[in-house]
Amino acid sequence: MLRKQETDSRLPEECSLQQLCRGVMEMHFVFEEVKDFIEKQAYAECKAGKLDASITALEDVAAFFEAIENKNEEVTQDLAEVYLLIGELCQSFDRIAQSIQWFRKAIIVDDRYPLPYEELASSYFKLGQIDKAIRSLEQEIRLAPGNYFAYLEAAELYDQAGRVDKAEECITRLLDRDPDNITALHRLICLHLKHNRSVNVSFLRRRIANIHKPMQRGELLIWSYHMFKLGKIEGIMKVADALNDISLRQIGYAVKSYIHLAMNERPKFIPAAQALLDTCTGRRQNYLDSLIMEFGAVFGNDARLHLAYELKNLP
Repeated sequence: MLRKQETDSRLPEECSLQQLCRGVMEMHFVFEEVKDFIEKQAYAECKAGKLDASITALEDVAAFFEAIENKNEEVTQDLAEVYLLIGELCQSFDRIAQSIQWFRKAIIVDDRYPLPYEELASSYFKLGQIDKAIRSLEQEIRLAPGNYFAYLEAAELYDQAGRVDKAEECITRLLDRDPDNITALHRLICLHLKHNRSVNVSFLRRRIANIHKPMQRGELLIWSYHMFKLGKIEGIMKVADALNDISLRQIGYAVKSYIHLAMNERPKFIPAAQALLDTCTGRRQNYLDSLIMEFGAVFGNDARLHLAYELKNLP
């Protein structure tokens, strides 16, 4: 058993999970201040095959908070965080049913905390319980309407459940809050093309094309794809050539390479493709494959295969 003086003499980053937990229970550490260290150590020890021991250590901390009478808001939040972490560990190491129990406990303790609903939805999804996953995401949206990821996840699950009208409604709710959400517009276009090919999506494509804001990788891919579908090639090239961030330049080179292939402009394809390969030099072996998969997730599997083949056979 860890003695108090041992806990007192250690910095949090020097402690094991058990030492951190004991330090919280003996009130040498404030949970809020060491919770990131606790989470890091918990995952490290679970990866080392100590899942049960890690859960036991965290259960002891939970019991410590549970025993506090007349809990204030801070203690309640700490207890919910401990329950949530145990649930996340169970979820990460394939104890899905067990994770649900812990997420529910976190919700009972603090039903205004949105994150347990998100994790609960993930666990229900892993068990194939789509309706329960949707209800969890909808509750998260009610608590945190600014979490746009939850709308997109819920829309995807509604679509899987065959409730296309609800999927469209969910995306529309997001667009009401954020009209320039490129990912949401893209999902809406995909939904229309999947279920109602008679719908003219050109208006939605033009909405994406007319968005001018700093973009992340995924948004840049989506914007480029719909610009390509609208035939606005010059606009794509102009933006791609002006990119400074290396992560975005990789997307720009991939898009340019594919467009030159699609337009049978092989002399232009070669320098764009070489520039793409140069940005991947020195990175992990499967980095380029991952990048091409990212490209294909938006441009489609045929485009992915075409680009991958030509890159592999580049002179």
